[in-house]
Amino acid sequence: MIPETDALDDDVYLFVDTETTGLEAGRHGMIELAWTIGLTGRDGAEHYEIDPWRDGHHPSWSPEAEAVHGVPLTAVRGAPHRWGPVGPALDFLQVVSKPGTIVVGSNPRFDLAFVAAALPGGHTLRDVETIDLQDLFASCYPEELPKSGRIGLEAMVRRLTGAPNYDQAHTAREDILDAQAVFCHLRRAFIASFVAANGHLPLVADLMEACELGRGIRQLTREGRL
Repeated sequence: MIPETDALDDDVYLFVDTETTGLEAGRHGMIELAWTIGLTGRDGAEHYEIDPWRDGHHPSWSPEAEAVHGVPLTAVRGAPHRWGPVGPALDFLQVVSKPGTIVVGSNPRFDLAFVAAALPGGHTLRDVETIDLQDLFASCYPEELPKSGRIGLEAMVRRLTGAPNYDQAHTAREDILDAQAVFCHLRRAFIASFVAANGHLPLVADLMEACELGRGIRQLTREGRL
């Protein structure tokens, strides 16, 4: 359910990111899960390092995924400090189940699918409202969208904050903080445009409509029609 508040209501936004053993939820598992509510910054972030082979799970390991997150298999499987996947997933479920919550990230449906795969009881998280930062970027800056219709978190950070490109892998915790920074810039650009056109502040529902528009722009860009 989309909350009936204006788009400046920080507490409705839940930023989430995962690092995984591959790209297929169910076949692969989480090695990290991080989230934070609103724009609380580094001190407000929850971060779990996970051994996905615990709690009766048997995921595959992809060398391609290791190249992305930079964490070797030997640092994950059997590491005594790591959680099993069920506990962190249940903690996240409790937070995301709060009415009006909107999950924000770069491809948040990917992250939610991995959390859902770790949950007992058949939870899917498909009804959770989401904002994909790629969609919001496309809505605000359609002329800067790559021809693929996709733009990574690192590219958005460079474009919006002026930060240099990353030369090494991120943790999930670092990525949610970057997602917060990107969201702040994009939301500010959206609100300025909306107020100029309408003369009043937008609601969260208006922000979600902008994301829907951006999703369409991305699709048309992929198809070469923009």
